Amino acid sequence: MNKFGLLSLACLAWALLIAPGPWALAQPAAELILPPRPASAGMDLIQALEARQSTRQFRAGKLGPADLSAILWAADGLNRVDGRRTAPSAHGRRYLDIFLVGDEGTYIYDAPGHKLILVNPANLKGELGSQAHAGAGSHLLVLVADLARMGGSGEREYRFKNAAATAGCVAQNVYLMCAARGVGTVIMAGMRPEEIRRGLKLAPSQEPLYIMPLGHKP
Repeated sequence: MNKFGLLSLACLAWALLIAPGPWALAQPAAELILPPRPASAGMDLIQALEARQSTRQFRAGKLGPADLSAILWAADGLNRVDGRRTAPSAHGRRYLDIFLVGDEGTYIYDAPGHKLILVNPANLKGELGSQAHAGAGSHLLVLVADLARMGGSGEREYRFKNAAATAGCVAQNVYLMCAARGVGTVIMAGMRPEEIRRGLKLAPSQEPLYIMPLGHKP
């Protein structure tokens, strides 16, 4: 199948996935190819910083593929031909994973392929945060660090500090793209780590750090 055919199938899968009622997919797709990230954000950096805010209330409705593509790319997508990312990481090690949790299942973001890979078909959105607004949006981002990918040097506390620094950069990238696209979000440390470990099928070396609901502003 040629590239156009694959893109058409990906668009059809997205259309069915976000469609309500009987047109929704009976089973979540194993992979979802995201649309290309936007060439511009619709506002400059100063405007995005002025618009950046935390949102804890969301109105009904799902975010579309274009919004999710832009937000995930901004979070930690590729921004150079050598594979480097929009967010820094200590010693250039890619130890942070971003999971996208929605009604249609939980996916992990594959930055090199700019796609989503299914982790769990269950709807976990309302189970992972310790506050009600964590599951009130369209989707929920979960930022997870794999301490085993950080190399052999450094104590656990040092690794956590590096992971938290990277997660903070990722979160601010999400905030700014959300501001540019009129999407609401908030970073939250209030989460249920054991539910996250089970639901996202994490390895022992992986540590949940923060969650970020995403949704339409009221």
